[in-house]
Amino acid sequence: MRFPMVNCGLRIGACAALLMLPGRAAAQVGHDPGRSPYHDLRARQAASLIGGFLRGERGTPRAAPSDGPLVGIRYDRQVGPAAEVLIGLSAARLDKFVIDPTLPPETRATGPIKNDIIFMEVGASLVLTGRKTWRGFAPYVGAMLGVAFETDLTTFSNFTFGTRLAVTPHAGIKWFPVQALAFKAELRDVIWRVRYPDSWFTAQAGVPSILSLATDKSAEWLHHPTVVLSLGYTFTF
Repeated sequence: MRFPMVNCGLRIGACAALLMLPGRAAAQVGHDPGRSPYHDLRARQAASLIGGFLRGERGTPRAAPSDGPLVGIRYDRQVGPAAEVLIGLSAARLDKFVIDPTLPPETRATGPIKNDIIFMEVGASLVLTGRKTWRGFAPYVGAMLGVAFETDLTTFSNFTFGTRLAVTPHAGIKWFPVQALAFKAELRDVIWRVRYPDSWFTAQAGVPSILSLATDKSAEWLHHPTVVLSLGYTFTF
């Protein structure tokens, strides 16, 4: 026995399924690979030359170093789908003012004089596009931790920069014109803590003190916005 209505329904269903197949296939394909803005990032490590300029705070007595060019090298290594570890070594030629607490306020600052600072840092970054680039670009965020120390041990006053812990959050973007080269533009905030001598809170021979016990801190965290550009050669292994 034939069931015309059933046969008709089956035919209509088959036609509808055939009509839907091209749409489903197109939905599965997504971007045409030749035209997709996303490309796989094959580079797993990079060695870079960096250069930039560090500015920022000198502290309440304006004695800490700041304002100068920075150059160095950095090594990046992929450790996960979107994570990288960083090792950096750099040097900054900053300047500072020498403060003499025995002189009156209007003449106690001398300088600026050059103060060379070396940075040794390790850290990590998170690449926001993972193992892909968008039109060759890959934004990232991260932070580094290390030490900053001055190379000139000559003491001009009873305050010296010495060796300081440096914390450096950063955000930037990489550009890969080809897989073997990576250009980076990065904004950092180099943060360190300085401590002032006790004698700076005491008046000397009728001269007012540099700092006040009532209003000033004996130690301060100082921020230094730094713009860094780099050129790196990448490796796929």
